[in-house]
Amino acid sequence: MKATLTYLVLLLSVACSSPNQGRATQSPNSSKADSASVAKAKSSPATEPLKIPLFNDVARTQKKLATISRGGIRNWHYDGLGWSASSLYEFGSPGIGQLSNNLTLYLESSRQNEVQTLKVKVSIPNMNQKSRALTQYASTVEKAFKAIGEPIPDDLTTALRRGKPYAKETPTMSIENRLEEGQYNSWVLIVSSY
Repeated sequence: MKATLTYLVLLLSVACSSPNQGRATQSPNSSKADSASVAKAKSSPATEPLKIPLFNDVARTQKKLATISRGGIRNWHYDGLGWSASSLYEFGSPGIGQLSNNLTLYLESSRQNEVQTLKVKVSIPNMNQKSRALTQYASTVEKAFKAIGEPIPDDLTTALRRGKPYAKETPTMSIENRLEEGQYNSWVLIVSSY
């Protein structure tokens, strides 16, 4: 009995002194797979240039869009899912949750060396100022199209000002305006280059 008890105490003390105690571990294969996917996302070259020429130069795209973004554009960075940069501009008086209406510009990509998608989003916590928010949204989108050197479709501005869904494919890009429902409504315009 004493020998069994001594053996159990010894076994327990060895188990408790394991070098990996209290640490999460990954198998070598999952760690290699994670590293490989990050490396691939960071360095995978584009097979051909994007059809919105400005999107092939991240720094120039940021510089051009910074001229219309009152909140400035953050640095291009890898967030674990892809590459992104954004800006935020608040306007009007507070609404739901004491939040003001706001506009956000997002640049996104799966590759470090190009911008694949531009998003402009208006969030409207103060529905009393919905008309003003949608007008500001439409104006910002018009400026964004001018900044990226692409013509804005004639019927897009009307859809933006009225808060209406919109979708169009052109030879250089896809364009979509859609409602995101939540605690308060948001509209997001998505421009993706081919």
